[in-house]
Amino acid sequence: MKQKYISLKVMPFISLIIIILLIGIVQVFNNHGYNYEKGKYFIFFWVFSFDSIIWGSEIGIHYKQYLSIVIKWFEIVVFLVSLSSIISISSSILSGNISRIYGGVNYQAASYFSAFAFGLSIYYSFSGKESIRFSVFQSKFYQSISHIVIVLLGFCVIVPGGRGAFVLMIVYMLLGSWAWLRENKHSKKFYIWLMLILCILPFVLYTLYFVIQINESIYTGFQRAISFIDFKRGGFDLAGGSSGRDRIYQQAFDLISKKPFNGYGLFEYMYHLTTVNQYPHNFFLELLLQGGVFYFAAMVIFLTFLFSKLIKLIKRDLQFVIVLFLFAYPMTNLMFSGSYLDTPLFWYCVMIVFSAPKYEKSEKNV
Repeated sequence: MKQKYISLKVMPFISLIIIILLIGIVQVFNNHGYNYEKGKYFIFFWVFSFDSIIWGSEIGIHYKQYLSIVIKWFEIVVFLVSLSSIISISSSILSGNISRIYGGVNYQAASYFSAFAFGLSIYYSFSGKESIRFSVFQSKFYQSISHIVIVLLGFCVIVPGGRGAFVLMIVYMLLGSWAWLRENKHSKKFYIWLMLILCILPFVLYTLYFVIQINESIYTGFQRAISFIDFKRGGFDLAGGSSGRDRIYQQAFDLISKKPFNGYGLFEYMYHLTTVNQYPHNFFLELLLQGGVFYFAAMVIFLTFLFSKLIKLIKRDLQFVIVLFLFAYPMTNLMFSGSYLDTPLFWYCVMIVFSAPKYEKSEKNV
């Protein structure tokens, strides 16, 4: 029986992660001793992200074998999340009871889960390969209601009032438009559908505006979701519409100005922040706090390379479109909250793209 080994291409990256883990252990124990409260951020990285790194690399290396399985089974996850979001949030709309808890999670998580299901539902409607999906999801009945589900999920994003989730929904709409145009631009029906959409779009927007105005739950959620935008001045209102993030950002900037080049350490910067959750609530600010401008520049270069490679992979194999849709969730979320260190989906997508072969064997031999 032929044994499988991890590709040598991935070994430098795996080695780097192991080095980071060792640095984290030394850093935490050296500065704080054996104290869970002081070492929890390093533990979070180990628990939530390390297995995603391993599985992501395995899927990337053997993407022809595993990526179709991910596409097939992940649709069940999307279906369950969609169903739970619609049931829990629609009950709040119908009862007129505005709550900060939906289905056992807070309003932000409820909005994000709904936006995630919204985006992946768009993917399966326009880009999911029929040949690798379960037959029940290929039925005409399911296909006919899937577009209605997408609209309902849009309202499920708005009602809880999550700002980042509202931005994520817009990102998914743009990705969905790109996927649809990419798949149908050579079709004879393309221009007919495009004209039809442009004709009915004003009516749809007016209907949405009318629904938002007459329903208090939807109106309140929508107002909160866009509260960070100052329409009068044409900018962003961080003081009044960011749930206190303006103070977090200010403290982060103050700390960065004191150590702009080397930062405070991957697992150490959190202890210098006194704000809520000890996170800067922004991906780029976190990079600057961790390692200063040099680490920030290195990560930006790495992510630019990663997305460039992902686009090339999509051109070679359309199955990689799902990775783009999955990646949109953590990248948008990390601009508003959380830390990339303990975000499993971030590392999962990073490793799929990083470890996927750049060229096919046939391409190499040409």
